[in-house]
Amino acid sequence: MLLFRPGGDEAIGSRGSSHHHDWREAARPRPTIIARIIQLRVFPRTLFAIRSLALLGALGLGFAAVEPFLPSPYAPRIHVGWENGVSSDERLRLELAFRLARPEHLEGTAWRYDLVDPRPETVAALIAHPAVKDTHEIDRTAGVVQPGAPRGTTWIRPRALHFWRVPSILAALATASAAAALLSVAWLVLTRQQWSRRACLLTSAGLLAAGAAWHAISSVLGPTVVALVAAAGTAVFGVANGSYRVTAKGATLVAIVWAAAIALIGGTSVVRAAAACGVVYTLGYVPGALLVPPRDDDTALSLAPVRTIAGLLLSTMGFFLCLRLSVPWVIGPVALLLAAVMVHGRAAFTPPRPAVTPSWDAVIVGLAAVIAFAPILIAAARMSSGQFPPVFFNVGTPYFLGHVHSLVKTTTFPPPSLSFLDGRRSYHYGIHGLAALISRSSGLAPHHTLFLVVLPLLTVGVVAAAVVLARRISPQLPSLVSIPMLLVSVPTFWYQFWGVVGPRVREAASAWTLSPLHVLMRQWDLWGVASNNAHNIAAHFLVLACLAGIAAAPTRGWRLPIFLAGVAFIVKAPTGVSLLAGLALLQAVRATTERSFRSLMPALAAVAVFGAVYIAFWVIPGQESGLQLFPLYQVKVLSDRGRLATFGADVVWLLLPALIALTVGLGGRDRQSPSLLLFAVASFIVANTFHASIAVGVADDWLQIMIAVPLFLRAFVLSVAGQRWTRFSRGVRVAFLCAVALAIVPPLVAAASYAALLIRDPQNGHEFADNRLLGEALAVIPTEHTTIVTNDLRYPADRFQHDNRQMQIPALFGHQAFAVNYEFESYPFSEERRTLQELLRATEWTDAIERAAQKYHWTHLVVHKHYAHPAAIPLERLFDNDAYTVFRFSAAPPTSAPAARRVPPHQAAARR
Repeated sequence: MLLFRPGGDEAIGSRGSSHHHDWREAARPRPTIIARIIQLRVFPRTLFAIRSLALLGALGLGFAAVEPFLPSPYAPRIHVGWENGVSSDERLRLELAFRLARPEHLEGTAWRYDLVDPRPETVAALIAHPAVKDTHEIDRTAGVVQPGAPRGTTWIRPRALHFWRVPSILAALATASAAAALLSVAWLVLTRQQWSRRACLLTSAGLLAAGAAWHAISSVLGPTVVALVAAAGTAVFGVANGSYRVTAKGATLVAIVWAAAIALIGGTSVVRAAAACGVVYTLGYVPGALLVPPRDDDTALSLAPVRTIAGLLLSTMGFFLCLRLSVPWVIGPVALLLAAVMVHGRAAFTPPRPAVTPSWDAVIVGLAAVIAFAPILIAAARMSSGQFPPVFFNVGTPYFLGHVHSLVKTTTFPPPSLSFLDGRRSYHYGIHGLAALISRSSGLAPHHTLFLVVLPLLTVGVVAAAVVLARRISPQLPSLVSIPMLLVSVPTFWYQFWGVVGPRVREAASAWTLSPLHVLMRQWDLWGVASNNAHNIAAHFLVLACLAGIAAAPTRGWRLPIFLAGVAFIVKAPTGVSLLAGLALLQAVRATTERSFRSLMPALAAVAVFGAVYIAFWVIPGQESGLQLFPLYQVKVLSDRGRLATFGADVVWLLLPALIALTVGLGGRDRQSPSLLLFAVASFIVANTFHASIAVGVADDWLQIMIAVPLFLRAFVLSVAGQRWTRFSRGVRVAFLCAVALAIVPPLVAAASYAALLIRDPQNGHEFADNRLLGEALAVIPTEHTTIVTNDLRYPADRFQHDNRQMQIPALFGHQAFAVNYEFESYPFSEERRTLQELLRATEWTDAIERAAQKYHWTHLVVHKHYAHPAAIPLERLFDNDAYTVFRFSAAPPTSAPAARRVPPHQAAARR
């Protein structure tokens, strides 16, 4: 009998004598044709040649990436608006004088030209000429062409030196280089064969020919075809080489189902959906090996999502750093990908090898997780369908999506604000940048990326991190007890809990009726089921994953917790402060008890990472921040609001299961549970020692530091109970399980109720906003080189209760608004713009509006017809429906949309 390895054809043992060699060779499985082609050993050397090919491909990609940042060999393309009295002959004479080539008539007196002589003196003379009424793509203050001006087609530099910058040649170079680099690296990673240099030359020619063919195909079908073909080729190499024969099938099936769901729910291209899934793998899972090193005993499936999200955060930091240094944004993520491959080789690509054992515990835990996160996923599905988000839930969602649009477009950090023209502010952009990185890399629309890729990935990551943490700190506890405890974070310490629940419970008990409890279950904020902001979900993940990393540090190392604690500030600033303070206090206590400075090293490393992040993305951009001593700040705030007693009740409620467990002796020393409790203590200390008004927002946001505390206390409870579980008597066990059920079941019931509401009656969801009528109006306005003003700064949720935050305009398509969000952003020029906005609510049109439009280059006016606005507006009307009218200012660039297009009333009603 012959024994074989599960995925290969090499014998690892046999029965019988060795003289049956021919019989064993005949019994050996015959490899496939592809495998035989790959495994040919005709030429004995290849490594140098294939590496050379990879290097040449990388150099070609480098040329292509750097080219946009070099001085253009083509003349800039500008707009010139001539005065009405300029004749055709005079215009031709001026075109020759100012060297304006390739004229293209736009409309009226507006023309588009290649500016062959872009020297400052020529530009200044053009602006100052009395026949020129207006210009675009020119900085009139500095007298120079704007850096972002589009390229024309007229050469202004020597063709002999810049021939490779012809668009067709450059695109072919980039495609061929990408094909050569990707496939040669895949070959090196997935095979171990060695060829001669002659074979390498033949392979190089074949790859270059394949790159040229791909370029021709991509010009017809789109550039993502190249990525798909490369991914398919990599998969073929991997399967033929037998590296992923077992685990890749499951991962591929998950990717196919996920891509199909994105395409069906969002109504987008399957190609782009598949490319987004590929980006999650290549820029998430693979670089994640730098933080969660792959090992031969990686049998836990839950490690894969944790590693993927951590890897995506690492790639996002590289993306931000490139923006901060004003270099091509792809350099950082690709460098991290190559670093992971160089350090870990094929192991960086290898999925985990889980040993799945079905059980009733797993079924119940899975059901609890689905219920807990159903409101997030259902809301995400409703917000994702179509070319723009048809609805929004939660006021923070459009603000978040507006930042994603900005990061998709930007070449600098901090990104420009789409809510305020010329506004820039530092902010915790971590998850915004993660979504933008996936969107920029795959071509998937920002709202599809956020709602169908990032939110599902984060929810899976929370569950996976809860599984990893529960197994580390309480392996004796049944998973149906430990894991749901980590998924539910109630009370939140942001909204009071027993101050609301207590009176309702007393009322129900005194009147012998359940009606007060039914009302209580519909207070969505109380149970935390209405929040679908991605950075809040990411904060939940960070806390669980960091605690799990610390618990696993003796065997796994400190890379993951150090990184997560260090960069958490840019994901959710208050959570970052909590994690960093908790880690510092924990390691300081350990260093004191162990009398060893070595224990401080992880905390110092995390502080160093935090310092680098804070300096690069807050201090250098010039963000104003302050931290001052304020003893007992939280106590004072709670006392002023009359919530001090109820806050104490919330803490006792969270610790109740642990108090029950502590009635049973451990029989030894508990070192783990106090360590987890120190994280909660650190947050209390910081909240009651300092006060800050930083980039997080207004002053009260400082107390969001306490939002992570319920999870710290839940982990402490599980650790205490897990170490005593086998010593519990029947009575103590029943009491403990009842306390756990009281903590878990009500939030799950509230989540199930809210999920059912989102399915049956979504317009009654939390802070619901219908975007369809405004989306139809904004669809006629280009997103580039336009600035939108509006008469209505109200957000439509809760019957227009939220004033001074019209966040739909930047969120739906990524338009640049003049000033629409005075609630969340503040700049020195905010009050001046608020005064100008009042002009658009007056009953009469004034010259002041025209002067403001010329000064700030307003291009389009969006008027809400059911709100205050001038009765007569002397502008060109582009669009009209039941709620909105779009006008274009006279100096605005033309649009391809038909003028004064009106949606019929019956169609508008049907869309509503």
